[in-house]
Amino acid sequence: MLRVKLSPSTTMDHGLKSALRSVRKEAPDEQVDGYPMVTTQPLSTSCGIYVSATPQDTFVVDVDATESDRPEHRDTCAVAKRVASMVLSNLPAKN
Repeated sequence: MLRVKLSPSTTMDHGLKSALRSVRKEAPDEQVDGYPMVTTQPLSTSCGIYVSATPQDTFVVDVDATESDRPEHRDTCAVAKRVASMVLSNLPAKN
């Protein structure tokens, strides 16, 4: 079984700055569909990413494949990025 947890963070108004502090990084790792993204410390069976949808708003995608033996679930960070891409495709367009 693959577990995916999606958590919006729209009330703190800190955007990716708070995520960068929590994972002790200076800048985003990469982008998902043009949006900055920070990866938490990925483990062999799990991965979490923060995605900045706006300068103030972020969301977190946590993927845990501990109980999955499916090959497509092995790269949990890739799964998290695919989920983030699906979320972003359902948000209003950037201005």
